[in-house]
Amino acid sequence: MMTTFQNDKLSFVQLAILAMKMVNRPVVPSELWEFVIQNELYKRLKTYDEVNQTFSGKTPNASFGRHIYTDTQYFEVVEGTKPKQFKLRNHDCNDVEQNINTVVKGHEKELPKPFKRVKPKIQFHERKIHDLLAYFLKHH
Repeated sequence: MMTTFQNDKLSFVQLAILAMKMVNRPVVPSELWEFVIQNELYKRLKTYDEVNQTFSGKTPNASFGRHIYTDTQYFEVVEGTKPKQFKLRNHDCNDVEQNINTVVKGHEKELPKPFKRVKPKIQFHERKIHDLLAYFLKHH
């Protein structure tokens, strides 16, 4: 049985800083959350339970985005972008970086997967189910 301690886990802000450093470009919070999910960085969150493989809250992606929107100490809005894109502020985040480095230290061999947007695959085309839809509309 693997024991994990709360002090070796990251907060939402720390995880966002780590992910933004890995992406290394301005990004929308929802895209950054996709990056976190793709690279399984969410497992390092304090609110993630490794035993049950669930989050303690119902909407971790909303909490993640809220921290990025509201924490102006570490994140700033890129002007002229719609939807709003964020980047890290230029000042040093020494206290946060030290905590991140202690957590990431054990995971040095893991390289992040390249960031790519996942487009939903269309399972069918309307032409192929047109007969079925017409039948349904006619008889129901």
